[in-house]
Amino acid sequence: MLKRPDMIIFVVGLASSFGAGGLLQDLGWQWMNALLLPWLGCAAALLVWFGVSAQRAEAR
Repeated sequence: MLKRPDMIIFVVGLASSFGAGGLLQDLGWQWMNALLLPWLGCAAALLVWFGVSAQRAEAR
């Protein structure tokens, strides 16, 4: 039997999948890639920040 958090994860994944399919159909790959670039930049910046923070913590 599925527990509540498992069901929430499943429903969010399903909604995201259908939403991405609709956006891809309407906008195409070029716009989808352009929309994801800011998110990719944020993820890269966070990785750099976490790396620098870990190095500073080790130096102490």
